Amino acid sequence: QSRYYEVVTACCLDKFYRRNDGWQRGEHEQWLVSSMVEFYVDDASIESYLAAMPMALQASGAAMVEDNGLRFLKSIQGSYSAVIGLPLYELCHNLRKLGFKL
Repeated sequence: QSRYYEVVTACCLDKFYRRNDGWQRGEHEQWLVSSMVEFYVDDASIESYLAAMPMALQASGAAMVEDNGLRFLKSIQGSYSAVIGLPLYELCHNLRKLGFKL
């Protein structure tokens, strides 16, 4: 049976401006990215999964979708990049909001 895990990533950006006497904080953006991950390792595969992915027990729900873990990933509803680390799409969107050209 598949298990669903919610993965939530919080991020923030501060834009600073160089002034004559130092740096001044400008605009600020903060956001949350939530994704639902459907992940399943059957009983026959658990030992090989943990042998191939020794860091899995330190991951949320012991679900690592990188490398060998991809074969146990059934679906992601939300941001793939947020599940594996930094939510890149959302980061780029917020950098543009702060005036950065990407």
